Amino acid sequence: MNSEHVKKLGLWNIVGLGVGSAVGSGIFVTLGSAIAKTGRSTLPVVIVCVFYMLLAYWYNLAMSGIFVIRGTRFVTIFQNLVTVLLVLALILFVVMGLPKVDAVKFFDDSYDSGFFHGGMAGLISAIAIMDWACQGTTMSPVGVVAVVYGLMSYVAAGVLP
Repeated sequence: MNSEHVKKLGLWNIVGLGVGSAVGSGIFVTLGSAIAKTGRSTLPVVIVCVFYMLLAYWYNLAMSGIFVIRGTRFVTIFQNLVTVLLVLALILFVVMGLPKVDAVKFFDDSYDSGFFHGGMAGLISAIAIMDWACQGTTMSPVGVVAVVYGLMSYVAAGVLP
C-alpha cells in the first residue's frame, strides 16, 4: 500500500481521543471527598494536582510528538462522538451550576469556616485524593482538561458545601 493513501488521524481526532480518555470517573468520584477534606480550596488543589501530574508524566506528552499516529478511523469517530456527549454533559454541569455559586462568598475567608477549613492535614489529604483523578490530564491536551477540571471543582465546591 502506498504511503500516500494511508489515512492518519488528524489533530481533532487526537484531541477527541485524548479528552475522551482523560475525563473519567476519577474526577466525579473524588471531587466530593476532596471538598469534604478542604472545602472551597479544592480549586487550587486541582490546579496543583494538574501541574504535579504534568511534571510526573511529562514524557507522555513528549512521546506523543515523536511517533506518527495511525488508527482505525471508525473507532476514532465513534469515540469522538461519545467524547462530544461527555463534554456537553460537563458543560451543562458548569453552565447550570455557575449561577448558583456566590463568588463573593466563595473567596471570603470568613464564610463557612474558612477557605482551607481542614487545615494543612485537609489540604494534603485533598491533594492526595485529587492526584489520582488528575492523572487523566497527562493523556490529553492538558489545557483543555485542566480548564474543565478547574471549572468543575469551582462549581462543585461552590454548590455542594
